[in-house]
Amino acid sequence: MNFSLLRGKKIFLLDCDGVIWRDDTPIPGSIEAITQLQHLGSLYFLTNNSSYSPKDLQKKLNNFGLNVSLSSCLPVSVVTADVIRKKIPNKRKVFIIGEPGLKRTFLDQGFTLLNEEDNPRQAEIIVVGMDRHFTYENLKFALQALVLNDATFIATNTDPTLPTPAGPIPGAGAMVAALERCANKKPEMIIGKPNTYMFQHVMEQEKNQNLKEYVMIGDRLSTDIKFAKNIGITGVLVQSGAQEDISPNCSWMPDAVFSNLKELVEFLVEKDEKN
Repeated sequence: MNFSLLRGKKIFLLDCDGVIWRDDTPIPGSIEAITQLQHLGSLYFLTNNSSYSPKDLQKKLNNFGLNVSLSSCLPVSVVTADVIRKKIPNKRKVFIIGEPGLKRTFLDQGFTLLNEEDNPRQAEIIVVGMDRHFTYENLKFALQALVLNDATFIATNTDPTLPTPAGPIPGAGAMVAALERCANKKPEMIIGKPNTYMFQHVMEQEKNQNLKEYVMIGDRLSTDIKFAKNIGITGVLVQSGAQEDISPNCSWMPDAVFSNLKELVEFLVEKDEKN
């Protein structure tokens, strides 16, 4: 592990589930650690959890006693809506498999949302995210829209699970896989980490082109650390969420590993004070 790569970091990209909290329970020391990080540089909260709108994510963070701006909250929901708006500007009728935060985000960006009572032939885009109320009717509508209307299939992400205090629960990847299997069609775009759409949004705000000053902090090798490697920035794994094993043959080796966010920030603060 190359801990020297942690020197000089000014922009901190944080995953949320498994790093800051599990479900609605903060991971011990994480909130205090974020407060300390805010004195070291800029923070952005990048989550593949599509159930949050930006306002939902800001509210959750602020309810834990933090003071974060709306612009620093970049859940995959808003990035998905923005990418579709820019890349497929002529398509506005969307059917969403997902939760209210994802649907609110699309409404806020001017999309027309369809439901199961509408004609699947009207759907131009199918967006699939995590949905704890996923039903057969959801799946049937999305399948028919893809087969009968050649709708564009977009996945917010393909995370298989989400960590909670009671154990893992199915993530968006489970819903994506169900539609992919019955439609025999893969998503045309997958927006969340490890793909780099979220980082493009950060760069639009930050205007800092020096990649050496960025660090991604997450709990999954296959999303957070691979995301960092795809961009070319430092990737730090914290073992407070997914708790994935690091094998010698790992394709996305983290630059550093810590037990949790608290331990990482204590290391950073100590190095900062010595400098």
